[in-house]
Parts: sequence; C-alpha cells; structure tokens
Amino acid sequence: MNNRHLLKWYGQVLTLIPGKQKHMQQTFSIGVLVDERCSLQTWEVEMLQDCIKKGLIKKIIVLVQKQMKTRTKKNILLWLFQRFENSWFANEADATNKIVLRKNGWINAIIHADDLLAITNQQLDIIYTGTDALFDEQYYNYCRQGLWRIVFGEKQFYASALSAFWEVMQHSPITGSNLIVYRKDTAPVNVYSCSTATVPYSVKNNFNSIAWKSSSFLAYRLNELSEAGEASFFGHHQKKTPFELTALQQPGNFQMLFLFARNIIRYLMYKLNQRKKKRFTIGYTVQPFDLFHPEFNLFHQLKLPPHTFYADPFVIEKENNSFIFFENFDEQRGRGIISVLEPELFNDQQTIKAV
Repeated sequence: MNNRHLLKWYGQVLTLIPGKQKHMQQTFSIGVLVDERCSLQTWEVEMLQDCIKKGLIKKIIVLVQKQMKTRTKKNILLWLFQRFENSWFANEADATNKIVLRKNGWINAIIHADDLLAITNQQLDIIYTGTDALFDEQYYNYCRQGLWRIVFGEKQFYASALSAFWEVMQHSPITGSNLIVYRKDTAPVNVYSCSTATVPYSVKNNFNSIAWKSSSFLAYRLNELSEAGEASFFGHHQKKTPFELTALQQPGNFQMLFLFARNIIRYLMYKLNQRKKKRFTIGYTVQPFDLFHPEFNLFHQLKLPPHTFYADPFVIEKENNSFIFFENFDEQRGRGIISVLEPELFNDQQTIKAV
C-alpha cells in the first residue's frame, strides 16, 4: 500500500479511501431522553459508559420529560409474581435497578425535554430514548442521526409490553433484542439485532441475560457509523427493518394464574427429570472380547455411590499391570476428580483411589 491511500474494512467490502493516512474517529453528542424521575436502568448506564470508555461520545445531555410514561395498570397476580422473583433472585445482578442521573464527570448537562431551544443549542447527533421514557417523534428535528432505542423481542414477541416475559411463559428457545433507529420521513431501521438462549422459568433472569447483552449494541454501531459515515451506514442497514407485528400485552389476572401454574409445573417436571436422569458409569473386563460384537455379560460394571457418576475412562499399562483412569464427578459439590483403579485387583470392597 502506498502512503497516499488507506484501506478500510467496512462490512464485507474493502473501500479505497484517498487522502489521509490516519482516520480520525468521529465522536457524537448524545441526548438521553428519560422520564421525570431522571433515571436509567443499570444496563443502559453501562451501555453509555461503555461508549464513553471507547471514545465514541463527545458529550451526554439528559433530557427530562415532564410526564412519566403512561403505564398499564398491573394485575395483582403479575405484581405478586414479580415480587416473588425479586425476592427469590435477590442476589443476582439486576439489570433493571434504577440509577438516578446527575450532572457529573460523564453527564454534561440536564435540561427539560420541552425546552426545545436549549436542545437545539446542544446540536445533538443522536437522542437515545430510555426504556422508561415516552417515545416522542417531535425530537426527530433536534438530532442529525435520529432517535435510537433498544426494543426487546423478535418475531411474535417484538416490542411486547413485558420484555422477556412471553418468551419464558411460552417456552421460546430464544429471546431477541434490537437497536432501532427512527428518522424523519423514513421507515425505522433495525441496525443491530441478535438473540440469546432464553433463561427458562425465570422472567427476571431472562431479562437480565438479554439486557446485559444489549448493553454492547450502541458502542458497536456508533463505532461503525463513525468509520463508515452516515450515507454508507444507513445504506447498509436500510433493508433491516423491524418486525411488523402487534405487540403482546401484559396478561390479565386469569391468564396470569394459568401462566404461573404452567411455569411452576414445567419447572417441577424439569427438576424431576434431573433427578431421574441416567448416570454414567464404567464397565470393564480383563477377558478378550470382540469390539464390534461385545458380550456385555463379560463386563463388570462399577457401582455408583449416591450423587456420583464416572466418565471418560482410559487405560494405562505399566509393568504388566493395567490402570483405569477416569473422571469421578460429585454432583452435590459440582466438581470432579481424576480417580484410578486396578482391574486385576478390583473387588466390590476395594476403594477407588483419587489421583
């Protein structure tokens, strides 16, 4: 490569860019739209701070709405279910914990969202709409790159009223998440979409799983936007539109009772199957046998102690003696050790030795 050109990788296409030898990374001025509590969920704070650490954000301006997002009245059974999960999984890192935003080292200013002149003066590139904020199209006019928002769910679960809830209750194998960009006079663009395995039986843990993963989306795409430029970035992602489906709403009391009972039954069946599952052991013989047509009555099967299984055996011979090494796994402790026995000396009373 001569010193007058720079090769840059974008997507799966090599683009030849004349001129500068070193690409100057673009940084962005970001507005963060929040409700009147002036807070974000923990995973969203992690997302913004990740962008700051990677040098993608020039400044962050918090835009506080006067009215909180309209919330659908929760039914009592759904409330009890959520209280139960919050108590049961209290020691888990909770992505939904609220962090109150204050002007400090990483937040440059906090202004009212209805002060449109002040927003205009900030010359924002992007406005990120927080999970609890009310989406408002009027802000299209006050950011060059549009309104950005994380929307959870995919296909029939896209933008459900309860994020990560229906995937658990309907036993879906995956839970999805999307970074959507809304711009004036254009269709919404899905610039990042991914899914992860649904955490079964727990809505709280399932949401934590997908939310923490989603916290990396913004940095990925801001970096790409910085490298590629606006025209290339949106041209590349334009075809990835969101799902056009009716969002699932929160369940009523009767439906919640049914869903909760079914989830408990599924969990109990899972635990029962775990107890009944077959445990591996080892069979051996010191007599010759046909590998393709073995006579299993020639083999001696090691008896398993409670909550233990044996696996992965291999034989080592030394001085005409055979030694079988294998994994001795203790299910209660959740760990295994390498053990050994000598088949020629083995009897039911002999203790298997740990290596």
